[in-house]
Amino acid sequence: MAFIVYLFNMFFSSQTLEMLLNVISILLFMTAIIGVARFYFIMAFVFLGGSITLAIVRDVSWLDMISGFSTMVKLVLFIGMIPLISTPIENYMSTIKRMIRSLNQRVSSFQVCHLTTFILANFINMAAIPISKTIFFQDGTAEERHVKSELSLRAFGLAMMCSPIGAAVALAIDITGTKWISLLSINLIIIVVGLFLSYQLSKRSRLQISQNIQIEKVIMQKHDYVLLGAIFIPFFLYFIFLLLSERFFSIGMMETIVMSVLPFTFLWSLVIKKVPEWWDTCRLQVFKKTPNFFGQFSVIISAGLLVHTFELTGLNKSLTHMLPGIGTSSFVFLYIPVAILLVLILSILGVHQFVAMIFTSQIIHPGALGINPIIFASALLVGFASGMLASAFSGATITMSGLLQGTSSYMVARKNYPFSVIFIVISSVVLILLNFMLT
Repeated sequence: MAFIVYLFNMFFSSQTLEMLLNVISILLFMTAIIGVARFYFIMAFVFLGGSITLAIVRDVSWLDMISGFSTMVKLVLFIGMIPLISTPIENYMSTIKRMIRSLNQRVSSFQVCHLTTFILANFINMAAIPISKTIFFQDGTAEERHVKSELSLRAFGLAMMCSPIGAAVALAIDITGTKWISLLSINLIIIVVGLFLSYQLSKRSRLQISQNIQIEKVIMQKHDYVLLGAIFIPFFLYFIFLLLSERFFSIGMMETIVMSVLPFTFLWSLVIKKVPEWWDTCRLQVFKKTPNFFGQFSVIISAGLLVHTFELTGLNKSLTHMLPGIGTSSFVFLYIPVAILLVLILSILGVHQFVAMIFTSQIIHPGALGINPIIFASALLVGFASGMLASAFSGATITMSGLLQGTSSYMVARKNYPFSVIFIVISSVVLILLNFMLT
């Protein structure tokens, strides 16, 4: 229902549709908050309580405040629908495994694991983590599995800085008003450095267990390459569609993806003659898998309400004007790493990375501090990736810990502390230099 009303409101905007969308968002919040884990429940009510307190103290109309429940509805729809993008690729898992085994004959299995997870994550997002587990660290020694899990997780985090179908990139673009292609030109530099750093940090562990790696002889057939083309060509066409829509239409990246995921996956399933499976997957996603996100949804919706209340009261502008160096570019060298660290710290404390990005953008206004919007979007994404890897509360570390027996999400996050620290330092230097070049 929220999806349908959202689409109608996007193309035929009216006060009635906005009110209906807001009512549906309130109902979604009330539904989501029921039965969620204690942590999500507390976070949601902290944000809700903060909104109510601000409204009372600043004498904000209750109707104006409540209208903020729908602020984050497009992000909620994005998170709920984007997993469908991986539906058709599940039909080609055997071909992907053959390709991986073939590559293992030429280069290190660790390197294959690292880069393959990065590539898959660009196309299928979070689904890349369990798929990588199935392909790369189902077998082998415990040490080998842990090293590959670290490489996979860091590769996934870096992929979320460039994938157009990743919610982080879509949100960063939405916050800053930049273009994906412009952001990609900056982030590719940082991502290449990050991939190199990630692989180098595992060098000692890799050398200690390299002798245990066994290579299975596999020869790729012509038919396998045809199937690989059938996997990746549709994604490239979809990315081209996103680029063209960004170039010629005023609609945002997140909105474009929300309204095009269903048609794209349906057409792909139609071509490969898997429409019944597509329909079953859609039903499974809506009725079985999406409720698993309700904890995140409750926090995101309540955080959106708080952000909306910030804007109504002008508190966000007041906080920004309190920062030293406002109106000049003298403190760029300070606020770029501060933006990254703020997202990181909030994430480690348990705030969802998307919410941390939004709150950071409310306090640090790039235009008032001499930060190029593209650089600021990149800084938010560096903070997002680092926070996701270093937080025991992130979906990525929790998912990975669930795939590794006897490993907690805190243990997974702790392994990424050295990478996150070094990555933030290097990224900050690169972004500061690029900001001076662009301004």
